[in-house]
Amino acid sequence: MALEIDGTDANGASRPPPADQPRRAVVLIMIALTTVIFVGLFSILYVRWSRSEVPSSVLVVSVTPAFEGAVIEVSAITLPKPYVVTVRGNERVIPFYLDGGTYTLRVSRDGQQIFSNDFFINPNEGRKFDLRELEPMLPPPLPATAPAAAALVSHAGGATSPSRSHAHAN
Repeated sequence: MALEIDGTDANGASRPPPADQPRRAVVLIMIALTTVIFVGLFSILYVRWSRSEVPSSVLVVSVTPAFEGAVIEVSAITLPKPYVVTVRGNERVIPFYLDGGTYTLRVSRDGQQIFSNDFFINPNEGRKFDLRELEPMLPPPLPATAPAAAALVSHAGGATSPSRSHAHAN
């Protein structure tokens, strides 16, 4: 009994399909389904990326350590809420990423306004404010309150006994 290539034997009777035939169909369907899901998810990501709007301009504010504790605020009508940054001692340059438009830059410390300026920034433009020139106009920082200063002295070991300060060091 010789088998022919077309799936029939020498007498013309058809033979049953091989056992892996149904499995092959399932595997091919799963490959096609995976491909469709991948292309669909990639398309969604592409559409979201192509429609997203990112700020195209940058405002760079330069400060010195003397500005530590100062509050820099950038506001505009188009912003849902102002961008507010408190300067830390190690910061020298503070970037703000903005869209083109009119903005107000305010610098204050301890509730006292030091600087205010309205400016216009074009799309795809960079603008720099160098506040280092304002350093002589800075008010001195407010002194620490008496309870806070006493706490600092006691933790430094100045107002406590050696045994207590040694206990805190462990």
